[in-house]
Amino acid sequence: MNKRWAEIVAGMSVFSTMSYIMFVNPLILSGAGMSASAVFFATCLVAGLGSILLGLGAGTPTALAPAMGLNVFFVEYIKANNLPWQVGLVICAITGFLFFLLTVTRWRKRIVDALPQAIIFAVSTAIGTVLLEAGLRFVGIEPALMGGKARFDKIALGLFVLGLALLFLFDVVVKEIARSRQSTSIFLVASLGPILSIVVLTAICHFFFPTYLSPPIRADKFWIWQGEIEKLSSLVNPQMLATGLAMGVVILYVLLADIVGTARNPQLVPRGDDAPAHEAKIERAFLWESAASALSPVAGTTPTVCYAENLVGPMVARLTRGDSTDRPVALGGLPAVIVGGLFLLFGAIGYAAYARGGEMSEIFPKIAIAPTLFYIGIYIIAQSLREQVAGVSSDAGQLRNVDFTQWVPAAIAITLIPFVRLDYALGLGIVSYFLIAVGRRQWDVLANGPLFVFALLAVFAMAMKLMFAPDG
Repeated sequence: MNKRWAEIVAGMSVFSTMSYIMFVNPLILSGAGMSASAVFFATCLVAGLGSILLGLGAGTPTALAPAMGLNVFFVEYIKANNLPWQVGLVICAITGFLFFLLTVTRWRKRIVDALPQAIIFAVSTAIGTVLLEAGLRFVGIEPALMGGKARFDKIALGLFVLGLALLFLFDVVVKEIARSRQSTSIFLVASLGPILSIVVLTAICHFFFPTYLSPPIRADKFWIWQGEIEKLSSLVNPQMLATGLAMGVVILYVLLADIVGTARNPQLVPRGDDAPAHEAKIERAFLWESAASALSPVAGTTPTVCYAENLVGPMVARLTRGDSTDRPVALGGLPAVIVGGLFLLFGAIGYAAYARGGEMSEIFPKIAIAPTLFYIGIYIIAQSLREQVAGVSSDAGQLRNVDFTQWVPAAIAITLIPFVRLDYALGLGIVSYFLIAVGRRQWDVLANGPLFVFALLAVFAMAMKLMFAPDG
């Protein structure tokens, strides 16, 4: 089959694997008091336009959407520190603008190129752990780990296990069947696993356990800032801005280090013989990606990132071409354009319902989304682990060659997240990398300017929160 058809199928598959964000993002951000309908429209808009601009402007198969993990962190942070969501989104907009400036001035690329695999691994696994924790909390498990009271009813736990079983069935069993038969149609079905799991669990709740259903959400807004801008002057004060600034710095260094699904990944944009052209393509992709992140809070959602699910695209393209190897596949921007177009299509369907004054489709209950959050957390950690094993060992097959100190930042972050949350946990994990370098007299690490700037961001965020945040 020709390259164009391979890219079309790749785009459809990537959209299938990440389409859950349209329904998960409104549910999560509504926990901060934001309009679920407005967040739905914003999610479709920024994912749609951002992915299309990346595909057309940079020519890379890297679709984006509001960052899973960051949206959970956003809600937890503003609720714990009594910040209005309006102030939180303003902080996200400022953060996105700084992210864009770092990209335009090429400081972002300098920082990314300077980041060791240990820190990239720590950030990715920390985000994955946040999603794992959120999935467990939706079932009522996480509070028990923290010493609180949890609702351990058999129905919730049974639905959670069933959802995980469905995800495993589609993501492992059906995909393996697709690979063995070299069938793209079966792979497309397998890619629908996350959204099908959510729909099946919601249907079970609807017919058998209606007490688990969320109430219907009326489409009260199209734009999140409708009627809110005039309130900002009364909401903003110096202490709130200082408290929010700590959140913004955490979001900034997560945006800088979350590169698994970006054009920098050679599985998505293979390195060719023309090194300058390859670097220019990455810089164009970074530019469009950062512009989307900066505009996302204006549209009404948290900043966007390129999803790790983009890695599905090359996999499907290989199947389409009958290639059973793991060799990188050079794809153009068409997959991202298709993903963006489908997001806009679903947004248009939602807007049509809004314009008619009807209700949004019933928001999926938390118990239906919990397995997907948990499974995506596992997926992110697994992808990061694969990169980490390749990055810290000169010979991955020889365990004795692995430098286990490179695993310490991630281990600290994962261990501390349930107790001190993402900001402190990830900050301490990043700082530990430098403490290990000092202990081993690796002075070149301290002399690495861009890397040192990245570490200072983590220290600054922790200091600001200690000084100004109500929860310390």
